[in-house]
Amino acid sequence: MKIPKTLPLIALAAVLSNGSPARAQAEKEKAGEKTQEVTEKMLRGRRFVFGEENGGKFTYFRILSLKGGGTIDEGASRNEAKWEVKNGKFLLRRDDGEATTEFRDAEWNGPLVDFSGVHLLNNNKGKFVAYEVTPGAKGMITEASISNRKFELRFLDPPREDSTMLTFAAGGKLSGGRFDEGSKWTVEKNVLSLRLDDGSEYARFDKVFTAHSGKLLILEGPSKVKEAKSFRLIETGS
Repeated sequence: MKIPKTLPLIALAAVLSNGSPARAQAEKEKAGEKTQEVTEKMLRGRRFVFGEENGGKFTYFRILSLKGGGTIDEGASRNEAKWEVKNGKFLLRRDDGEATTEFRDAEWNGPLVDFSGVHLLNNNKGKFVAYEVTPGAKGMITEASISNRKFELRFLDPPREDSTMLTFAAGGKLSGGRFDEGSKWTVEKNVLSLRLDDGSEYARFDKVFTAHSGKLLILEGPSKVKEAKSFRLIETGS
């Protein structure tokens, strides 16, 4: 490229950077897109809701707590036993080191980060996600905020792989799951309760978390059924 001698300095910089990675990054930053580098140091100690997204609906959710040395404290399983960052990509691995999920894209919202990527086993073509989990305010639990939302009910203590889907219909009607016959839900003083027809409470949720920059609601609390000491509700989308 022939550059005129009289070309102003600013214009010269634009010519030299045209089509370069620096130009692409500048355009992303101008559009407000975050380009912060992903490192193991910045992911250590964070918690993520992990699962598959399909048309705005979320399945196979568990919460992964990332610890130092590539270990997973909460939510570890056969396919999600370890984690690392390699070449800027967030990876989940088995104990034997085989990579199972590769998160290729990171989306920043202030200090929070969400990931999307692919599952590397069994030719799964779905979109796998890891949405950062942060504490929420107890005041977020209201009848209006719970009505017409769908959640996956999971055993928190002791943890179990099986789960059940629940729909919180308006008017306190609860459908789905093992308590489908005559089950209800209520909210009193920012505490969500699951109840039987006779009004007896079998689970209550008073701990609030959010994920996906506040788009998904996660609730935890004690159980009054013999199978579990506590439950977790994770919103699954519409």
